[in-house]
Amino acid sequence: MEEHLTEQLFNDVKKDAKDLANMLPKGDKVAGRILIEALPILFQEIELSRQRNESLRDALEFYADMSLWDRAYIDGGSSDSVAAEDGGETARLALRGM
Repeated sequence: MEEHLTEQLFNDVKKDAKDLANMLPKGDKVAGRILIEALPILFQEIELSRQRNESLRDALEFYADMSLWDRAYIDGGSSDSVAAEDGGETARLALRGM
């Protein structure tokens, strides 16, 4: 659903940018074309940011629910310190977007 909304937003912004470019004086039309050409790059960055945020949300959700990581680590024979260390590493990786 988020992808559909991102695509819809992209199309709306692109239409608005074209309308704005058409309102510019003839000498400034180059600026409007540059803006329109830059839109895909902007939205690509927005999508990457959304994916990083989703990864971080998943990690935070997992470690916020002790029953999830407790079952995954403690019941598997690991100690609390191993679970905390692995949790910290998972959070660091999520923050770096990996």
